[in-house]
Amino acid sequence: MHVALDARAMSNPQRGGFKTYAVGLTHALAKVGSNHRFTWYIDRPLDKMPIPGNVRVQSIRQLIPYIGMAIREQMQLPIQLLRERPDVVHSLATRPRLGPQRQWSL
Repeated sequence: MHVALDARAMSNPQRGGFKTYAVGLTHALAKVGSNHRFTWYIDRPLDKMPIPGNVRVQSIRQLIPYIGMAIREQMQLPIQLLRERPDVVHSLATRPRLGPQRQWSL
């Protein structure tokens, strides 16, 4: 299964809080899901941290200063997800993307 994670909090320069949560969650998921492929979407270079072998890191770069986060979150990331068509998408962001979304129940 291909799992995509909006892991932009991992690349935030501030320490602690949400970044600590994001780093812990993404690494734990990659470890317990070792038979799955993961893509971590970030928007800045990652600090020196190990990247598990089943993870690909994809950078979503800022195109327009000052409104870059909204563009990355609501336009660039959804376009990238449409291209890659992962089986599962998990967003660690505080806001879900706009537009139609599929609902799944387990």
